[in-house]
Amino acid sequence: MSDQKNENNNNDKIVSFPEASERARIQKEKKEAEKQARAEEKKRTRQEEQWRTMYRNRQQEAGARAAAAQGGKQPFFNFGHIPPFTKTMVGALLLIQILLTVLTSEPQRMEIFSLLGFTPGQYTGAVPWDNAAWIAPLTSLFLHGSWMHIAFNLVMLLAMGTNFERNFGTRRTAIFYFASGLAGCLTCLAFSPSSAEPVIGASGAISGIFGVTFLMLNERGVLGTGTFRKPLPFILLWIALIVGTGMLLGGNIAWQAHLGGFLGGLALFTLWRKQILKF
Repeated sequence: MSDQKNENNNNDKIVSFPEASERARIQKEKKEAEKQARAEEKKRTRQEEQWRTMYRNRQQEAGARAAAAQGGKQPFFNFGHIPPFTKTMVGALLLIQILLTVLTSEPQRMEIFSLLGFTPGQYTGAVPWDNAAWIAPLTSLFLHGSWMHIAFNLVMLLAMGTNFERNFGTRRTAIFYFASGLAGCLTCLAFSPSSAEPVIGASGAISGIFGVTFLMLNERGVLGTGTFRKPLPFILLWIALIVGTGMLLGGNIAWQAHLGGFLGGLALFTLWRKQILKF
């Protein structure tokens, strides 16, 4: 009885490995499962694209019907047709700018910019830390230094954000927008780690949306053929334009935020298209 018990205990300690044929079968099943998962993901992506196309067609038909009802005249600007995220961000940025202009003096606005703007030196110890720095990468995206600054960003956001959101949906637009804005802040930190100047504005976030919009239009052949049919020449030209403009204007423009947002949006789009990131 004791010998049998010892034998059972020894058997419990034995690690058995599957035979070569069994391992091959398991590996084959694993590959087939992965292949099926990729096929399902591609099918889902195609279906989403079909839904977006149907949505765009319905929007165009609705616009055509509205134009016909108005005697064939299409309104130059229709706020009701702007997708929800873009509309919300435009309203929020505009409201904040109005409140800052009406309710605060110039010194008070400078204090708010210093508190809620993204100051790179706070994250490296070059500038005294303030707890508001925890949220500054987000709050800085809602502040603008002048009406000209915000007017340019609002026009770009309306044009790029509307097109982007109609193609990729509200949730993805929000992800790309804020991720590009964060990339812009991180690029400012990388280029000017000791800077005490607060960086404000939605330019980095909008630059990311712009970069992805360009790639999307380029893939559809909207931009035509020739040198810029491939995206790399345009990307390099745009980077040169961002850096060159920043150098000419000096401290009047945070070109690092534009550059970081642009490259961050392109990188995120590439990772998403390759299904390395899923959202």
